[in-house]
Amino acid sequence: MELNYSFCPDCATVLYKQSEDETIAPFYLVQAGTVDAGFLGKTKPEAELWLSRKAGWLVPVEGTGQKPQF
Repeated sequence: MELNYSFCPDCATVLYKQSEDETIAPFYLVQAGTVDAGFLGKTKPEAELWLSRKAGWLVPVEGTGQKPQF
């Protein structure tokens, strides 16, 4: 599966990924740590991915699907 990466124009941090693969094309894969409370107030994440690698001190995003991998 090929992913297209979108970067911050100021610091080159990866912000999100998107694919042309029809199974996930409607979804944006937003990088953890690149959004703040203002963003979360405007949209609602549907799932958290790669929980098997998530830091133990981070709490789940309420109301999202919890997936151990992608």
